[in-house]
Amino acid sequence: MVETAGLLDKPLSGNFDIATVRAVFQVLSADDCEKVARNIAAALPSGGEIFIIGFVLDDGGLTPEICVAHNVQFLNVFDDGETYRKAQYRDWLTNAGFIDIVRKPQAQGRSLMTARKA
Repeated sequence: MVETAGLLDKPLSGNFDIATVRAVFQVLSADDCEKVARNIAAALPSGGEIFIIGFVLDDGGLTPEICVAHNVQFLNVFDDGETYRKAQYRDWLTNAGFIDIVRKPQAQGRSLMTARKA
């Protein structure tokens, strides 16, 4: 089953084994990112997984270079968006009840963040 939803408004209705989120966090404020992570977690059972695809900066904030370039674009285009650091994603996901958080670099500067709900 696939569902689209306003992730800022409330948790997803129903129960899902996985959630895939592409290019969502980078257009939201940091506070809204945490809210989205919690709303997604509420719809996943223990052991459910989240897959986040997007631009993720290293914790130093200066690499990968393509993510830094996208960050400049996001800061100029979106009211709240930016390319967030790996540690920020880890904090949001941990606070939402996720464990086993991993970042895997992908093509064209994107990353795949994965985590499992405790």
